[in-house]
Amino acid sequence: LPRALACLGLGVLYVVGNLGLRVAGIAGAWGALRSATDPAQRVAATTAFLGLALPLFVASEGVVWNTIQFGYFGLALLPLWAAPALWARLRQGSSAARICWAVVFAFLALPTTVQTLAWTRFGTVIPKAEVEALAAIKARTKPGSPVLISPFPVPGRVDRGFDGFSPPVYSDESSYVPALCARPSYFSSPLSLAVLRVGDVSRRAEIARLFQTATRAEGDAWLKARGIEAIYQAKPD
Repeated sequence: LPRALACLGLGVLYVVGNLGLRVAGIAGAWGALRSATDPAQRVAATTAFLGLALPLFVASEGVVWNTIQFGYFGLALLPLWAAPALWARLRQGSSAARICWAVVFAFLALPTTVQTLAWTRFGTVIPKAEVEALAAIKARTKPGSPVLISPFPVPGRVDRGFDGFSPPVYSDESSYVPALCARPSYFSSPLSLAVLRVGDVSRRAEIARLFQTATRAEGDAWLKARGIEAIYQAKPD
């Protein structure tokens, strides 16, 4: 019994902690699940409940974040019923009661909002120094000459990671690099090589030799043979 109660308590904590104000939509979703008149509502409610329940049975000890991701279905769909429930509560009672409820809802939502904004790195934001570096590559290289984007670990830099796992950081191969410097990329990123199937195994080994074992003379000859005039690697944050 104590173990069952502990599991139940942790399950409630998991649901409430991840849903926040969205818990107000659980009752509405349950009503939609039992509805016999709206198939779309039943499908959405079923998906939301499965998204909440399944992670509780497939919790991953090694990578907790993978477990939380299964809950995204509930996070995405429960606002369909949470919003009307919260709005109905705000419309009831006197003006003072409405203000009190609005303050309560704001404080309940604030931690999640602040945390999301604090830790989010928007993909469209590029540091000024990086823009200037890419502009310099454009100015100092001939049109059409490829840019080799280094795929190897930046010395001394690791991701914060989670669960004690801190993988080495690899510089990003992204479309903004060739776009801003107006030069084609040699696609040194292992991910890009795999997706584009441009001799991924042989080219990856080729680039590995260039960065790890080649002498300066061998490296210069390799770059010259391919018309590469610039090697780009993002500076550590």
